[in-house]
Amino acid sequence: MRRLILTTGDLNGIGAEISAKSLRELKLSSKQNVTVVLHPEQEPAFTRAIGRQLPMFDDWEIAAQTSEPGAQILLDRAAPALWVEQAARACLDEKFAALVTGPLSKPGIIKAGLTDLGHTEILRRVSKSGELYMSFWGSHFNVVLVTGHIPVSKVPKQWTAERIQNVTELTQNFLRATTPDDKRPLAFVGLNPHAGDKSLIGEEEENLGLKSARLVGPLVPDTAFQKENWGKYAAFLCAYHDQGLIPFKLIHGFDEGVHVTLGLPFLRTSVDHGPATELVGTGRAKHGSMKAALKMALDFSP
Repeated sequence: MRRLILTTGDLNGIGAEISAKSLRELKLSSKQNVTVVLHPEQEPAFTRAIGRQLPMFDDWEIAAQTSEPGAQILLDRAAPALWVEQAARACLDEKFAALVTGPLSKPGIIKAGLTDLGHTEILRRVSKSGELYMSFWGSHFNVVLVTGHIPVSKVPKQWTAERIQNVTELTQNFLRATTPDDKRPLAFVGLNPHAGDKSLIGEEEENLGLKSARLVGPLVPDTAFQKENWGKYAAFLCAYHDQGLIPFKLIHGFDEGVHVTLGLPFLRTSVDHGPATELVGTGRAKHGSMKAALKMALDFSP
């Protein structure tokens, strides 16, 4: 039985709703099980949205031992950020094959008593995996971030050849596991305007000294994401958060991209958007990103 665990995110966000919509449309096989973590107060609305009564548990150990295919509910009154901690530990213990996460806000994490800035930081702390990298996979192109949730002023010191080589290796590993026939090169995007223009604007690009048979670049940032480049590269390795996510979200919106954490010993996928509290109860919350995140986890988890 391939077991996945889905943490639905902030209680006042759209996570539970889009999870229900996604599971209602996905057809789980006889060898697939998805455990959905909810607060008890969310269960009635979730059940109405999914359109059927699911098995319910209130014990993590028992839920992880199920041999029944399909979706099931795990009720937990703890803060959603703490669900992520517990779910990650369960994946590390191989009780679940993959973790899928709904949108979780930074205020929600702080309210839980944690100091982490986001899912990635929670997972890094719990897994003790060292560096983790955020990647975003879409129908038009893919983006991997060399640096994470840090101020732009700190990016140049962290944008190193070692990190780019590490990201390259992890990205190649993920591509081999998911799309082994994709032999396109990876492209790394320059840090400075015009990618430094041979050190006239900045020396960071010239100082990298990168060596990789599959890595090309640096691409000039302001032209890297032209449509003609989308099909040339298996992924764009971007220097910092907004350099990659502005073009990714501009093209893919909030309804199809999948966030994957690279560097974990288990597969973690997620939506590429936030809790969208303004959409709760409106019926306008789109679930395409959650559906894609679930499908990727179901297709590629061990």
